[in-house]
Amino acid sequence: MKSNRGFTLVELILYSAIFAVVGGLLTGVLVTSIRTQNKDASKNEVTQQLDLVVNTVQRLVRNSSLIEVAYEGTATGTACSQYCTLALRMASSTKDPTIVRSDVTGVYLQEGSDEEVPLTTNEIVVDNLLFTKFETPGGHAIVQIDATFSRNTSNPQFAVTKSLRSAISRVSAATFDSNLIPNLNDAWDLGQTSPDKRWQDLYLSDNLFVGG
Repeated sequence: MKSNRGFTLVELILYSAIFAVVGGLLTGVLVTSIRTQNKDASKNEVTQQLDLVVNTVQRLVRNSSLIEVAYEGTATGTACSQYCTLALRMASSTKDPTIVRSDVTGVYLQEGSDEEVPLTTNEIVVDNLLFTKFETPGGHAIVQIDATFSRNTSNPQFAVTKSLRSAISRVSAATFDSNLIPNLNDAWDLGQTSPDKRWQDLYLSDNLFVGG
């Protein structure tokens, strides 16, 4: 004979508790998975932009004719400390000079007279971008790059900060396709005697004028 007995109150409470626990576990797993995906997406975004900037600077330095100067912001002559500008001289007159500068909003590149273009997007914040120039006796100058980028967000689930240090030197001697002209008249020397940093030979294909 078929029983028409329904669930008792205790059974209903028990089943409801089981469903609640299982539902809570599934929700927790889903939330954790979403948070992990968000964190990974933030890490990838910051890493990609950091790598792009460092790789671009490395390429520019490697191909430059001269690592001219690194200074803070737009203040030429000020020691580089947080948001730096790197000035490079290039063999091609259309790309000379090449300027890489940074501030909290991003990193920017200007080649020759072209308009400045951003290397980063508003998805990241530049915590610092430091360029340090080192002279190596008998070798090419080296630029050390210290960079720290963060995800531009107020949501702690997306908060990511990454740092990277790298160094690169030029691969060839200085080469120019136009006149080499000082920025001041009768102000600069070619080589020096104390300490001894003298050029060995000078090869000219035309006239030499001294004091004229």
